[in-house]
Amino acid sequence: MLDVCSLMNLGLIFILLTVGAIQGNFKLSATPLDRWFGALVILAILNCLFSKDVNFTIHAWQHIILPGPVTYFLVYHFFSNGQQIQKTMKLIIGITVFIGIYMIVEQILKYNLFYHYLYLWRERPYFPGASYYRAIGFCGQPNFAAMIFPIVIPLALFGLLYASNWKYKMWWGLAALPIVLGTFTTYSRGSIIALIFAIVLMGVRSFKTLIISLLILMAVIFVITHTTFVKMITVRMDPRYLISDPSLWHRLLMHWTAWRIFVDNPIIGAGLSSVFKLYQQYRHPMDFLGYGVVDNQYLTILYGTGMLGVIIIGGLLLRIPIQLLRNAWREQPRLVKAFRRAACISVIAFYINFFNSDPLDWEYINLTFWFLVALYMRLSTLPHEEIRQFFGLYGYKEDSPALSIK
Repeated sequence: MLDVCSLMNLGLIFILLTVGAIQGNFKLSATPLDRWFGALVILAILNCLFSKDVNFTIHAWQHIILPGPVTYFLVYHFFSNGQQIQKTMKLIIGITVFIGIYMIVEQILKYNLFYHYLYLWRERPYFPGASYYRAIGFCGQPNFAAMIFPIVIPLALFGLLYASNWKYKMWWGLAALPIVLGTFTTYSRGSIIALIFAIVLMGVRSFKTLIISLLILMAVIFVITHTTFVKMITVRMDPRYLISDPSLWHRLLMHWTAWRIFVDNPIIGAGLSSVFKLYQQYRHPMDFLGYGVVDNQYLTILYGTGMLGVIIIGGLLLRIPIQLLRNAWREQPRLVKAFRRAACISVIAFYINFFNSDPLDWEYINLTFWFLVALYMRLSTLPHEEIRQFFGLYGYKEDSPALSIK
C-alpha cells in the first residue's frame, strides 16, 4: 500500500522528469556513479530472478531503485549550476529544521497531530515494547524519522564553523539546534550515534586526526550497536533481561540467521527481504521474538544479495565518499575543500545507521540521501565559477577572497 513517503517519491520523480524535459535539462552525460548504478540494476534483475520470495524482493528493489538511481540521475541533470544547488540545499535544510521543530512539539505534547491522516491503516504508532513516547514526525516509525537529521547536520555545522560573519553563524547555529533535539526525541540509538559521529568529525580539522577519530568512532559504534553481547555476559543470560529488551537479543541472533542464509546462497543471495519467508527455516532456537526483521543493512545485503551484492553495493557506497574526498584535495580554496569534507561526513553518517536499521528499505530516508548525493556530486563536477555561486548559502559573495584560487 502506498503511503505519503511513496507518493512523495513518485511525485518528485514526476516533477523532475516533466519540468526537466520541458527545459531540456536531460541531455545524456556521464556522472561519477553511472557504471555502479548500471551494475546495481543488473544485480537487481538477477536477484529477483533467483530470489526465494520474488514478490518481496521486487518490492525491496523498488524501494532502492526509484529513490536511488532514478532520483539521482534526474536531480544530477536537473540542478545544473551553483545557484540552483544553493537554493535547493537551503530548501532541504529548511524542511529538516521544520521537521525537527515538529518532532520537538510532538514529544512535548506526546501526540502526533497528522499521524492518522498519513497512516490510516495503522491503529497506533509503531514502536513496540517502548514504555516512553517516541516522536515519529511524518514517517510513521521513530527510527526512520530520525535518520534524516545526521545526514543534514553537517551542512548546518559547516555554516556554524565557516559562515562569512557572526550573523550567518548565529542563524546556522539556531538551525542546528532543532536538528539535534529532533534526533533525541526519537530515542533512536542508531541515529543518535550517527549524529554524534557527524558532530565530532565536523570539529576535526586535521586529516590525520580525522582518520584516527573515524577508526575510534567506528569501534565505539560497533560496541554500542552490539551491546546485547556485553549485557548478555553481564547478566549471565538472566531471563528478566531478555524479556525486558527482546529486540536486542533478536538483533544479535539475526546475525546467526543471516549468516546461515548466506552460506546456503553465497553467490547471488536469497533475495532482498526473502528473510520473511525463510525466517522460520533458519531461525535461531533461542530467538523468541518471532519476526524476521534483520535491523542491520549490512546483514541484509549479505544474505539478500550474496558476494555479488556485497561487491556491487559496497563498491557503490564506497565510491561516493572517495569521489568527494578525491576532489577535495585538488587546487581549490580551503573553504571548498572543507565543504566537500562535510559532504563526505554527511554520507558516512548515513552509513552508520546501517548498523542499527535498514534505511535502504524506506523511501523517506532513501530519497533524501540520494537527492543530497546527487547535489554533492553535481557540485563537485562544476567549474569553480559555478561553485562560487553556491557559497552564497553561507554568506559569501562570488568575489570573496575566501573563494579565490591562490
